[in-house]
Amino acid sequence: MGEHTFNFEGKWDGGYKGKGEITAGNLSTVISRAKSMNGLGEGTNPDEMLIGAAGSCFLMSLTYVLDKEEISIDKLTVTSAGTFYDDKDGVHFKKLVHCPHIILSRTASEQVDKVHQCIKLAEKRCMVSNALHKDIEIVVEPTIQIKIV
Repeated sequence: MGEHTFNFEGKWDGGYKGKGEITAGNLSTVISRAKSMNGLGEGTNPDEMLIGAAGSCFLMSLTYVLDKEEISIDKLTVTSAGTFYDDKDGVHFKKLVHCPHIILSRTASEQVDKVHQCIKLAEKRCMVSNALHKDIEIVVEPTIQIKIV
């Protein structure tokens, strides 16, 4: 068990309609604001990454729980959708929906009720969902540099 630290590095060029590059672990990609938010729409954006983080966390939690219960899965896919809205105070996360699609092997067909229990447990175990459901501490440690001409 123990403590785990994950790192992020990002840079940005341009103003509101600019774009950036990020690296987080083995992920390296271009980012910009979504076209629906009057951005460039290049690469991805934080909203898509948040949904991707939540969806992949749920998927991995689900595979863990199913493996622990020794339920034989033939195929597993998850789609996730997040709904956001904006107002004068900014952009707000309204709703997250995970849609797991599980195909059981024939030997596990009698375990449908157990699979439903696993799905519920996976959502409870998902670190990203847990962060979204609770108040979290946010720490900001800025470094300010003055450009010398």
